[in-house]
Order: sequence, then C-alpha cells, then structure tokens
Amino acid sequence: MRGRCLVALAVACLLLLPSVVNGAEVSGGSDGDLKLSWTVERQTRDYTAVCGNVFNQRRMSGRNIRITVEGLDGGDRILNTRDASAPRDIAALGGLPFCVTMPVGAARYRVRVTTIDWEIQPGQ
Repeated sequence: MRGRCLVALAVACLLLLPSVVNGAEVSGGSDGDLKLSWTVERQTRDYTAVCGNVFNQRRMSGRNIRITVEGLDGGDRILNTRDASAPRDIAALGGLPFCVTMPVGAARYRVRVTTIDWEIQPGQ
C-alpha cells in the first residue's frame, strides 16, 4: 500500500513539473507572495520566447500585474528588457500564464513581477 502511494506521488510530481524541450532554460523564484516559473524556447533565428506562470500564494486577488523580463549577459548586465501586462486578474491561490518574445543573445533571463495591486477585502 505504501509503495503504491509513493509511486502515485512520484507520478503526480512529474506531471506538475514544467515540460522542457531540449535546450530550454527553466528557472523560477518566489518572494513569499508570488512564485514564478518559466522556460526559454528559441522561436526563430532572431527571437526566443520566455513563457511561464505566476502563482499567487496569497489568499487575496491581484490586478494590474506587470511582468518584466530581462535578458542578461554572462556578467549579469542587462542586454534588453521587455514588459508585459497581464490580461486579467490573478485569483487568490491561483495562477496566471505569461509569454514574452525576446531577442536572442542573452546568456540567461531574469523574470520579475514589478507591479501588482492587491485587492484588500473589507474588514481586513
């Protein structure tokens, strides 16, 4: 019985991990309220896509979300920056996908939520 539970848990963990295609960069971070995960996929000779999810770990909704993606060189200097606004609110304990097209050439990428307005419920 315990062996079955461990196998089921392992399968569930594998299903929850982001899918990674050969050559993709996977990264993430958390500030306690928001957790980020993303992959980097080459799209064309000139552009790559940085796509992922923002997970809200608070018990309140957020709106007016702005996500900043920075392409960094080997010395962590910023090569290029792109901002994206989320098309919708992020629910309490929910997630929100994003995708930003970036020029190729960065050694790595940094993704941050630079703006979010938390919806304070009356009585809090």
